[in-house]
Amino acid sequence: MAPPISLGSFPRCALESGMNEPSSVAAPTASPERLALAQQAFVQFHTRCFWFMRPDAQIAEAEIPYLCERLRADGGRRGFRLAAQLCQ
Repeated sequence: MAPPISLGSFPRCALESGMNEPSSVAAPTASPERLALAQQAFVQFHTRCFWFMRPDAQIAEAEIPYLCERLRADGGRRGFRLAAQLCQ
């Protein structure tokens, strides 16, 4: 039996941000061009940034912020600039 998870194991920002509370502001919908750019970035940077994900995964609108985070962290200069273009 696994030990219970304490709140101390979660990042502080996740606990304070109210991530589990419903948002009162609707998120903007991603354009088809933005989704295509996100998918292209995923394929292009898969081995460098997304090696732990399935290579045939389809990127959804909700995953774009995470995609940008990983591109900024591990994508080098090209990934950083692509994240800026994708997440503006």
